[in-house]
Amino acid sequence: MTQTNPSIALAMAIRQCEMSTKWVGADRIAKLTAEELLFRPGPDRNHIYWIFGHIVTNADIAPYLDGSDSSVNPKQRALFGMGSMPADRADVYPPIEQLVAQFEKATGDSLKALRAMQEGDLSLPPATDLPEQLRQFFPDRASLAVGFAMHTAYHAGQIGTVLKLLGK
Repeated sequence: MTQTNPSIALAMAIRQCEMSTKWVGADRIAKLTAEELLFRPGPDRNHIYWIFGHIVTNADIAPYLDGSDSSVNPKQRALFGMGSMPADRADVYPPIEQLVAQFEKATGDSLKALRAMQEGDLSLPPATDLPEQLRQFFPDRASLAVGFAMHTAYHAGQIGTVLKLLGK
């Protein structure tokens, strides 16, 4: 197995997070109507409101990288966290403008924390405790950064598909 230069690994993790964040298209999401945000592309499929809220909730990785405070409250975790189900009413969710602002803050804070890391920091365990169901997937800060990028890109693809179906 070949060794990866830690400087290159950190730079790649940062770049992947930057790219996946842009792919979400928060500026496009902010312009959608409630009807468009709640459009489901098929039975048992998620709508953009839930997908985006889920991305926002999980983009808050700065606390696990640098020990800072989380911007996600328990009510939001219940609405958008792992295992939650989409609701079909906009009044259940925070205003989309609030979620867009939170997305920008959470991703900005997470990228700032990544950029402040030193070469050896990628192998450190998370700075704060992860929820039990996530510990096996994210034993170190490198896996958090890569997981953030992959998770965001995965759901950005779902958003892109729904936007295409909406003709946006």
